Amino acid sequence: MTTDVQTESLLDPAIALQAMADPLRLQVIELLLTQELCVCDLCDRLQVKQPKLSFHLRQLREAGLIQARPQGRWTYYSLCPSRFASLQVWLQRFSQAQPAIASTCQE
Repeated sequence: MTTDVQTESLLDPAIALQAMADPLRLQVIELLLTQELCVCDLCDRLQVKQPKLSFHLRQLREAGLIQARPQGRWTYYSLCPSRFASLQVWLQRFSQAQPAIASTCQE
């Protein structure tokens, strides 16, 4: 069971992109790309104190990009791959865009 309350809701690209706009949050996402990590491991690898990291983890969770799994006295974090897949589908539209040329204005 995860503590991610937005798992079932639709991805809001603006919220997801805003969450990923912070360099520390991007580092968290990169670290979680290959494995689930507990908050203590993330703090060690990122060289940040837990209160600062907790704020950023909450932002990523609220954006639906990561999920938390409590186990004993630790909380483990992992990516929500389906959310990144939704974001990828949304972004793909822009890479395939072929805007029509506007007609000239009549004076």
